[in-house]
Amino acid sequence: MFFSVSTGTISRKKISSPIPSSSSIDQHNIGLEGIRGAEIVVKLLRVQRSIQRIILGHNSLGDIGTVAIFDYLRSEEGKRHRITEISLNSNGIGDKGLWAIARYLEDNDSLNTLFLQNNNFEGERPIMLRFVLAVNRSRLHTLNLTSNPALSDSLCSTFLTTLCASRLSDLQLSLCALGPSSVPALISFLTSPKAVNLKQLKLNGNSFGLDGLTKIIDALEQSNWSLNHLEIYACCTNEPHSEEGWKALERRFSTLILERNRFLTNRAANDALVLLRHARPALLHYGRITDGARSRLPMELVIHTLSFLDPALSTSQHLRICKYAASPDTLPSVGLTLPSVGPSFRSPGKDPSSWLLLRPQHTSIAGSSGKNAAEEAREEWLRTVGCDRFEPETFNILNQPTNDEDESVKSGMA
Repeated sequence: MFFSVSTGTISRKKISSPIPSSSSIDQHNIGLEGIRGAEIVVKLLRVQRSIQRIILGHNSLGDIGTVAIFDYLRSEEGKRHRITEISLNSNGIGDKGLWAIARYLEDNDSLNTLFLQNNNFEGERPIMLRFVLAVNRSRLHTLNLTSNPALSDSLCSTFLTTLCASRLSDLQLSLCALGPSSVPALISFLTSPKAVNLKQLKLNGNSFGLDGLTKIIDALEQSNWSLNHLEIYACCTNEPHSEEGWKALERRFSTLILERNRFLTNRAANDALVLLRHARPALLHYGRITDGARSRLPMELVIHTLSFLDPALSTSQHLRICKYAASPDTLPSVGLTLPSVGPSFRSPGKDPSSWLLLRPQHTSIAGSSGKNAAEEAREEWLRTVGCDRFEPETFNILNQPTNDEDESVKSGMA
């Protein structure tokens, strides 16, 4: 397996500042340097009403330019931009720039994609700790730290042990000089509830060795049910006679573990939508029926009967769907306005139960542009109710509701 690694060479092109598109600024590889380059980016931001994507890869902004850009984005003027994607790969950014990025993430509720590969981060503990805590609070679903080998120790001692980002589904740590000593921290993260939302992980070009890779795969097979895409290529190339062992290991994690996880994830999502469709009429008006319906079934029996519709859901997942179905506040807006065309008074697709027939696109990165609005809404709802993954009951003990929480669920339906 071969890898093409960007060297971050700075192109000495004449710097220009073209008018950005209506929703993005693309200044990739045009020779932006330091504070002068940051001033050009800020100028482009100021002339646009709303920017969603900032693409600045393969420049030379460094710490000083990065700090200036993120200081502006944190200002009252800069906050009008609801940025969803920022690309700063190969910009010579160090820990001061990483600190500025962390400050921006702490108060941001729109950024979902961040590319920081091939920079000069050293990962001093206070800075790395602030960065990972900011990631935990953010709405990031994609984080790329590929080709940052100086982060090796920090990724193990601080980043992986502290990472608990509820929305992070795509993490890329290829070529980060992770070795056998990183394996325990990586296994601890991947087998804990902190990683239940992680769908894609890339660890190519590290140095785990065949023994380390085997330990990782063993742990995933026993205790991880959510990872759907894993890349661990070229991680034992220096070991003699490792080719045959690697091929057997690859077959094992690609056909057994990942296929298993994909099947169970899709089954859990489908069962959640089936349950919602039938739980709505069963629970929405429970306890509000007038005299003459005194013989209704006890709530506990209704909930138990509904559980036969969702064999792939855990008890906690089942109760969350039931609570959602029983609440009038979760009903979609009827939208009683005169339609300009057609007889329908309800916008299609707003009620989650109407997404049952939707099938997710076969894309490798969650939230990619290949998904339409209905599919993205479906994924967001499944994530909100915690049914975007399979939870075996043995694993779910860590997230099982307490007696008080269980009673609150039932009382909320009564």
